[in-house]
Amino acid sequence: MKLVKLHLTGSILSCLLLTCPSPAALTEGKKYTNLPWHLADIWWKLPEKTIKEDFHNLEIDVIIEGKFHDDLKFYIAPIGLGYLSDQKFYAGMQTHMLAQTKDNERRKNIGRGGIFSMWGERDHKAIRPGEGGFMESAGHEGDFISIRRQLDWSEGKYTCRLQTLDKVKVGLTPYTWVGYFVYDHQKDEQIFCGALRFEGHKLRLKENVAGFIEIFGFEKPKEDTFPQNVTITLSAPRVNDQPAGKPSCSAIFPEGIPDIVKAKSTTITTSKATKSRAVVFTFTENEFNRNNRSEELYRADR
Repeated sequence: MKLVKLHLTGSILSCLLLTCPSPAALTEGKKYTNLPWHLADIWWKLPEKTIKEDFHNLEIDVIIEGKFHDDLKFYIAPIGLGYLSDQKFYAGMQTHMLAQTKDNERRKNIGRGGIFSMWGERDHKAIRPGEGGFMESAGHEGDFISIRRQLDWSEGKYTCRLQTLDKVKVGLTPYTWVGYFVYDHQKDEQIFCGALRFEGHKLRLKENVAGFIEIFGFEKPKEDTFPQNVTITLSAPRVNDQPAGKPSCSAIFPEGIPDIVKAKSTTITTSKATKSRAVVFTFTENEFNRNNRSEELYRADR
């Protein structure tokens, strides 16, 4: 995973529905960076009053309109980068997800699913897989551990949630297990994807939380697999079951990536707020000339 790290003040992205009668056409002769391609990154800056010394949960709503091509390797990361104390993590939903088990290190494609990863750790004892036992411990993105759970997500609304679970000690060192859940609003079903072990009994969520949408893999995807008639909306984060006030949010569009996504601010109704800030990503029919690589979507408390 490559994520542009910036401290942004900004807003929240909104979503427009665009009809794409044909596959996205890329600019002829243009050179692109190697995959993964972050089509868009967003950075929320949460109000200071939202940041508590004793973290319990973090959740973001994801609304998907339109379908993804079965061959496309795509990652929706509503929690694209965050910090619990000083430990980096991310969580979201992927297609073509690679995974192993504790008994078999050989990676295999388990299809669509939920993923939750943290860095700076390789110990299998810090991984509690969900149903299926899928996980990963690797070093190709720096040392990290991950839980991965098969989940046949598609169009619709989902809530991605990190939740503290049991607190334990290993020797004299305190740890907290943090579980990753995906709530499927269509099925009224809460899916436990697994849990990871973070050091400390009182975890503190840092104020900057990123999100991104990404095409990954090793080979450039065919243009006819690019999303058509698709929008993705991400709500502002909610912390400890409370709306995060009016966080700022900005969008970043890395260079060397196909410019086929636009991001705008919008508002949506959530279970905790009637007008939550949100961001919507819209896929365009053809690649366009982007004037600005960063856009302020929301200012704090405005």
